This record gives sequence, C-alpha cells and structure tokens, in this order.
Amino acid sequence: CYDRCVDDCEFEFDCIGDFGVFLEMDFKDKGTKKGSVTINEESISFDTIETQYIRDISTFVRRGSNIIKIIPKNTFEISNLRILLR
Repeated sequence: CYDRCVDDCEFEFDCIGDFGVFLEMDFKDKGTKKGSVTINEESISFDTIETQYIRDISTFVRRGSNIIKIIPKNTFEISNLRILLR
C-alpha cells in the first residue's frame, strides 16, 4: 500500500497523508558495525557503534514484494530487524 493507495489500500491508515518506510536494526552489543543494506537494486552503507540503526528507505521500496539483503563488512549480531510504516 505504499504508492499512496490510489484505489485498493490493504491497510487501515490514511494513505493520503505523509508517511515513510523505515528500516530499524537492533544489534546485540555496542561496538563497530559496518556493512551495507541492499533494498531491491539500491544500496546504503552503515557504520555505527550504537545498538540501533534507523534509516528512511521510502525511496527504495515499491508496492508488492521487496528484497532486502544485508552485507556485513565485519562481525556483528542483529537481534531484531523491522520495516516500519510511519
């Protein structure tokens, strides 16, 4: 329901209002985490020491199925990964 819900919105929210799609990753520990996330054909890099990483991925997603691939550059553990519509 991302393309502003022209006729057939599947979700119960106001599709005409402003909203975004966000990637949230929670990591097990603090420490350096480097890598990239590919959403469909677009890639974004991350480099953080925090236990959470949040990124607006609205411009990368499309209606229907999407592919997300995480490519680490060092060792870290993801405890939770969420895609949120806000």
